[in-house]
Amino acid sequence: MPAIDPRYRRIKSYIEKNLDDSELDAASIQAVFGLSRATLYRLFDEVGGITRYIRDSRLTAAYNHLQQHPSCNLTWLLYELGFASERQFQRSFRARFGVSPAQWRERCRHREDGYECVLDFA
Repeated sequence: MPAIDPRYRRIKSYIEKNLDDSELDAASIQAVFGLSRATLYRLFDEVGGITRYIRDSRLTAAYNHLQQHPSCNLTWLLYELGFASERQFQRSFRARFGVSPAQWRERCRHREDGYECVLDFA
């Protein structure tokens, strides 16, 4: 189980600290941690793979940031979280949460008006 492997925890921590790096990918993590491709992919297999884990970490960070700061500029946010392009960010966010980042931001802007700022994306 990857959660028990200390390398898994160290890599997760590294990813969280480096989400803003658009070059963050499996190859860069392999180089930093001195792991083979097979070992890295095996460590993250149970969570859908390393690439998916990085993407989902970025998307979750964007979701949370927009929830807390609904006036945030989307262009700034997508580059701050290491997305390579606006199109990639828009598509990935919509695929993960079912709404665009702009729609999510608007929903969160209205939370002071009594609307709930929560999505069911289980």
